[in-house]
Amino acid sequence: MHKQAVKGDKEARTWLQLIVQGILKQAARGDVRAFAEIADRLESQTVQAHEVAGPQGGVIPLTIASPEENERRIAELLADFRLWKLDPPNVQSRFMPGTISETIFL
Repeated sequence: MHKQAVKGDKEARTWLQLIVQGILKQAARGDVRAFAEIADRLESQTVQAHEVAGPQGGVIPLTIASPEENERRIAELLADFRLWKLDPPNVQSRFMPGTISETIFL
């Protein structure tokens, strides 16, 4: 769409050209938002906002652990992993028994 000429435009400009020209005119007339948009694009400072929320749009609970708590938790996870490697849990089949698709890796 942005590469196609606008039907009826005497100068055969594309939609992109018309939009850019419109924003430039707005900025020249003192529109601060238009000017900021141009400046941000020229300086490669475009930012895309992301909203992060918990269940049903609520807050996300945050727990900050001390370095000691983090080290203890890492040790617990490593111990669990070592035990799992020595004695892996039974893997259940969800596919055809006896086929290569029978095994599900966790």
